[in-house]
Amino acid sequence: MSRSQNDNPKTRRATAKSKKAERSPKTERGPKAERGPKTERGPKAERDSKSENKALSIRLLNALQKADGKQISSGDLMRILNLPRQRKTAVRRTLRDLVESGKAVRKGNGYRLGSKAGGAGKGGKKSAVSTGRLVGHADGFGFIIRPDGDDVFVPRREIKSALHGDTVSIRVQQGHDGRFSGTGLKIVERGCTSLVGRLEKWRGRWRVIPLDGRLGHPVYVHSKSTKQARAGELVEVSITGYPENGENMTGRVSNTLGDGTDPLRDSDLVLAELGVDPAFPAQVLAAAEALPDKVDKSHHTGRKDLRKLPTVTIDGETAKDFDDAISLEAGEDGSATLWVHIADVDHWAPEGTELDQEAAERATSIYLPDRVIPMFPEAVSNGLCSLRPKVDRLTLTVEMRFNRLGRIGGMDVYPSVINSNARLTYTEVNQMLVDRDEKVRKQYTDLLPMLEQMGKLGEKRRKVRSKRGSLDFDLPELIVALGDGGEISEIVQQPREISHRLIEEFMLVANEAVAGWLTLAKWPMVYRVHEAPELERLNQFVPVARNILGTDVELPYFKDTPTPKGLQQILARAQGHPAEQLVNTLMVRSLKQARYTEQHIPHFGLAAECYGHFTSPIRRYPDLMVHRLVKHRLAGKKWQGLSWVKSLPETALHCSERERRAITGERRVNDIKKVRYLANKVGDRFDGVISSVTRFGLFVTLEGIGYEGLVPAESLPGKVSYDERRMQLQDSTSSMSYRIGDPLKVQIVKVDTLAARVTLDPIEE
Repeated sequence: MSRSQNDNPKTRRATAKSKKAERSPKTERGPKAERGPKTERGPKAERDSKSENKALSIRLLNALQKADGKQISSGDLMRILNLPRQRKTAVRRTLRDLVESGKAVRKGNGYRLGSKAGGAGKGGKKSAVSTGRLVGHADGFGFIIRPDGDDVFVPRREIKSALHGDTVSIRVQQGHDGRFSGTGLKIVERGCTSLVGRLEKWRGRWRVIPLDGRLGHPVYVHSKSTKQARAGELVEVSITGYPENGENMTGRVSNTLGDGTDPLRDSDLVLAELGVDPAFPAQVLAAAEALPDKVDKSHHTGRKDLRKLPTVTIDGETAKDFDDAISLEAGEDGSATLWVHIADVDHWAPEGTELDQEAAERATSIYLPDRVIPMFPEAVSNGLCSLRPKVDRLTLTVEMRFNRLGRIGGMDVYPSVINSNARLTYTEVNQMLVDRDEKVRKQYTDLLPMLEQMGKLGEKRRKVRSKRGSLDFDLPELIVALGDGGEISEIVQQPREISHRLIEEFMLVANEAVAGWLTLAKWPMVYRVHEAPELERLNQFVPVARNILGTDVELPYFKDTPTPKGLQQILARAQGHPAEQLVNTLMVRSLKQARYTEQHIPHFGLAAECYGHFTSPIRRYPDLMVHRLVKHRLAGKKWQGLSWVKSLPETALHCSERERRAITGERRVNDIKKVRYLANKVGDRFDGVISSVTRFGLFVTLEGIGYEGLVPAESLPGKVSYDERRMQLQDSTSSMSYRIGDPLKVQIVKVDTLAARVTLDPIEE
């Protein structure tokens, strides 16, 4: 399946697909080369110029310091300092000098204070205090994940009583290698309020050993709070005391989860680990039930009536909520008008209501193999906001006009009411457009001409994106099918065909068009951004890709952060190669994660100057916020009247964290299911591909399973050593080496289900 940093608008998996609204605002460029003859300058003029430059540097550094780690564009800096437009070139030149000297750091179009800022005027500091979330490690050290900066390494001695998941502040310093480390860690807010572990009796006391080794501390519980759980069983514990001043961490058992052997409880276990309560509060359910059963004429006021426009939804066979529908009219000259209709969730769940507050807290739906934890109750997500066929539904519509080449020439957005003609599946659309199945084509005769034109426009849009450099990762999606007992019955590779592609293209262009429309009007936005990758990580990836594809395949080295087109060249050269999938996967790993922010930063993977999420307000809260901004502007109001806009930075960060939690939960349940599946195959042999090489062994992806197991270094024949430069294990007694991309036959020797670990042995041939 095509992936690009969590931005596939029709699926919940991490994907990279987008469209740049061709009329989106331009990003700021560097200063133009000065033209004209040079004039001689006397000593006084030079002194004045140096003095002015120094003063400007100090003013800029002070403004960056006051931003407290947030990134600010050059234009915003000029507005903050009340500088005239004539100073634009000087400001950009000074910022460039500050970046080169390490006093400022540039990310995309934004700047923040660098580690070498030193005395930035009065109150200047040699190291900045930054706040972020602590990600612990089983060995005791950790990293601070900062929303607007590089991750910060925290040595074990600095962790003290902080736990994985806590929000902490730390004084950040940059080493000679360019990496950031921290000292003086302080806990701002506890993130770990509950955990899941195994109950045991130790020295006459009950304690719980966390399943997540990153938490590091056992939790002592009183015997009366064990809820009749027995030693060896899994329990959820609410934390009552933290390990401060050398004290033990304490808690009480809030839930029992069995002994970990029941596959039907895997999702319960992971949800408890994540701190997710799937049940909606009673008042939220009551608010949902109080909504009307259907849309009537009284709801049509102020909306464009599109009920006679041929409209369809296209989703997977098992989909239950349909929040987007599409219509298309083709012109004789190859032009087309596309309507993308999105459920108007805000009409039924206005800002500040019980429904809205619960959705804001959840921020996203969570998709697990056996269930969905929705952002809204079923009465909303599967009822009034589900664009079912043959019923009136309230929507926000983006109407876009494309020329014969598929480039957008204009757009409008407005509230509407639609009545979908049909609920189509990806399979049915593929049968009509690819397989030319006469039976299915006859069933949808009236809609067939429109669907064929949709296929053509989707292909044009794909070419438009490709031409500008958008990265298109063709990673197959492995669908896990479960039996009645909660165990895997089969693992199916889902092909990515024309129906998936055209929907992705239409949702991407709608997302981009709306983001550009708001940005051009200088309205605030919840942007979906993907920052440029770190040069160091890319240059670690390129030699590996060269080893995989062979020395006869020409690949570039990057002296500076490449454009998306530079990476697109590598994907093109890997196309058709047996290791194409692995190269795609490794490139994704070398890129940064997409996130939500109020800052206008280009989306690197999609080669889009301006991008946001608009098309899934049932399952993503950022989309709902964008809907409210759109409706507020359409009503002729000013955005300053929206009180919640002031907290956009915090809300965007919350949504990013909730998204990562949802992805972690989905992957963890899938991993547990796959390891249960492999537990029945201990001793079986598999074909695999080496996907990662470390000092302690090889990670091998099992063919047809999509799961990585570990071949310990000591299991390999001969005496191996790690070659860090080539990222391979080398047998010192022979010419044998183990590199990423090499095929390797393996045998399963051991599994640990709840840790989701599989140990493999290589098979010599």
